[in-house]
Amino acid sequence: MYTARPEWQQQDAIILVWPHSASDWGPQLSAITTTYLQMTHAIAKHQRVLIIVQDQHHLASVHRQCQTHQCQLHNLTYLIVPTNDTWVRDYGPQFISDGCDSIYLDFDFNAWGNRYAHHHDQAFNTYLWQQAGLHKPHYKKIAGVYEGGNLEFDSTGNVLTNLSCAQRNAECFTKDEDVIAFLKASFNCQHVLGLHLDPLAGDDTGGHIDTLARFVDDHTIIYAHTSNPQNPNYAVLQHLQAQLRQLNAPQAYTLVALPMPDRLIMNSANQLLPASYVNYVLINNAVLMPQYNDPQDSHALAIVQQCYPAREIVPINACELIQQFGSLHCATLHLPENTL
Repeated sequence: MYTARPEWQQQDAIILVWPHSASDWGPQLSAITTTYLQMTHAIAKHQRVLIIVQDQHHLASVHRQCQTHQCQLHNLTYLIVPTNDTWVRDYGPQFISDGCDSIYLDFDFNAWGNRYAHHHDQAFNTYLWQQAGLHKPHYKKIAGVYEGGNLEFDSTGNVLTNLSCAQRNAECFTKDEDVIAFLKASFNCQHVLGLHLDPLAGDDTGGHIDTLARFVDDHTIIYAHTSNPQNPNYAVLQHLQAQLRQLNAPQAYTLVALPMPDRLIMNSANQLLPASYVNYVLINNAVLMPQYNDPQDSHALAIVQQCYPAREIVPINACELIQQFGSLHCATLHLPENTL
């Protein structure tokens, strides 16, 4: 049966949509490019990186920068696909697999409730399907909006998600049962482990699960936590912890608390930003771990190392990335094994 595979299994590549001047990164393009070069350098040591660029001129510029940054060029592949934004986790394709072949799932995308321009991002999966060297016996268009950042899969048929995010897509879902049926039909999952949570302060996605809780393996969930009642996310994260402890799941999970940054991270408009260490990225044999120049950086990194003892933990400065309300996981999308 075709089912979704967890992120911790073998991958063919990671997709990065490179920042460009026409995106919201325009005013901080130089600084955010440095972050993407760090991510590319780290990922290309372990697997292919599929870099999405705007045009031939952009491609040449990005390639020069990767070369200067001493990225492993043999692991870099470029594709020209127009985009509005770089948060490919949410608008890129999802996959289900039977272990040999994969089905390419193309969901609708409305920029988190029509918050931003998204005409290119809505069409991204069609462009990618046409251009990429995908092992693609099947393509399936899904008539409905569900972002990848709100999907966490294990290998036993469970999906962890924040059902509250679906409330902004009333044209697709009117009640929880609609969301559950939609996810089961789309991914052939056995159990939808649905939470009901408000977003972290500054999170413009409505509360994606990849800022709150992740499967470490089939028996363990890591989650964002603070014991400081003065933290503006205290109530949300206490609610998260309570729901995870009472999760209606076919098994009990070991729960691992991952601290939030100590300091409040703000942008230039004095908006609080949703900096979460839970928004890390799994790649083959490694974990890219966001760091925020915060006293909790090293503590969070040590906890994640304990969760993934066989993997290299690679710290990536995410201070520029969080300025547009996302972090490492939001900016990446893995392609499972047997996809390329």
